[in-house]
Amino acid sequence: MPKKPNSRNVSRGQNRPTEITTSLLTGNAEERSLSGQRIIGGITPTGLDKTSKKGPADSSGAQKRKEWEQSEEGQARTRDMTALTGGKLTPGQYHFQRNYDRRVSGPRVYDEQLPGMSDPNAAPRPPRWDELTPSQQQSSINGLEHHGTSIDKIAEDLGAQYDQGVYHANQAGYDRVHSEDFYNDKTSGPRKVIEDSAKDLGIPTTIHAQMNAMTSPNTKFQANRGSTGEVYYPNNEAAVHAVRYAQTRGSSDGITNDLFTTGSGTGKAQGYTTNIKKAAESMSQYQKGRPPSQWVTGANGGGPFDNSPKTGPYANSFSDTEPQFFVSDVHSGGGGAFPHLSSDKPVLTHSDGSIKVDEGGKPKRDKSDREKALADTPFVHSAIDEAARRSMAARNVGSLRGFQAGQWGEEQIQRGLVHEQDVYPARTSKKEDSNQGRLF
Repeated sequence: MPKKPNSRNVSRGQNRPTEITTSLLTGNAEERSLSGQRIIGGITPTGLDKTSKKGPADSSGAQKRKEWEQSEEGQARTRDMTALTGGKLTPGQYHFQRNYDRRVSGPRVYDEQLPGMSDPNAAPRPPRWDELTPSQQQSSINGLEHHGTSIDKIAEDLGAQYDQGVYHANQAGYDRVHSEDFYNDKTSGPRKVIEDSAKDLGIPTTIHAQMNAMTSPNTKFQANRGSTGEVYYPNNEAAVHAVRYAQTRGSSDGITNDLFTTGSGTGKAQGYTTNIKKAAESMSQYQKGRPPSQWVTGANGGGPFDNSPKTGPYANSFSDTEPQFFVSDVHSGGGGAFPHLSSDKPVLTHSDGSIKVDEGGKPKRDKSDREKALADTPFVHSAIDEAARRSMAARNVGSLRGFQAGQWGEEQIQRGLVHEQDVYPARTSKKEDSNQGRLF
């Protein structure tokens, strides 16, 4: 049985009840919170998957973590605000001064919907930690231990990286962490792009955000056209293409990546055709009156969120009314929860040592150790969400989506996916938050 949490680790709404309802369209049992949110991933005693019986860690997982913590990389990655300020301030002291009068945009971390008041357009989400049974919690704890970590350790790792993002932004003269406003800035960036496109298409922003979530794999949100250097949004372009196809054809039958077929652009949409088809099929069902919780896109009757637990929380993060859930992708989930594991994707080879290639002649690559840990740890999304909330509680940070986006942005900088001088360009006059200016 898992250890009884102490008072500082108890989330509000502990032991919050859930209920099982039956879908009117499919006849299948659905797990929902009392507010009406559909929960995916199995919160019932029979919801355990094939990896749930993984035993406690052997010595290799713990040893790998210990060696990493002692390495130069590990020591740098785990520096929190206490270390960054030379012992002058704890994370709680620093962030209290930073956030005590800072306005939080959108839902706060512990917001709960009133019974029956869930947004009908919201996407399903994984279960919260306190919605799992004790045996399910233990299976997740065992899975984390197998990979050399725990919920408390993930909370420390997420917090340290967020602290580093705040510190680096402050040193460059910026009040906001890179990507911290990814979900809530209505004046520029992803939020504005999605809202403007939703308005043009005549659909709710929440629905179009889900189209973006489905078409996001292997697709950049923002890029520059090679011929002109023009900024454009490949992810949203693919989503608009899928929506328009469904609006004009009524289904996803025959859809391709060719943008000219819907007047959405020239050339081909980026990303996988299967995901564009999934978005178009979801949109066609929405037009027939089915809410997202009842969309069916798989041959076996599964929905678009069942095999991709981050898709729903990602889309819901663009909503200003839906309670948030931490988005655990390869950056936030992998880099945040398993920073001691490699992010490298090794090339796959045949038994004779020759490299495997895909249809385009590019080398095939295996999943990274981080991705594998995410894939085989039971209820990992629930565990990381709980860890994030514990980390935020220690820092007086109110916005879960802002915390996740800020940590994700710092992960991108540290992995060299974006350059610090680009996200924090030099300023002629250093502008600092009145509170931050006196902290260092």
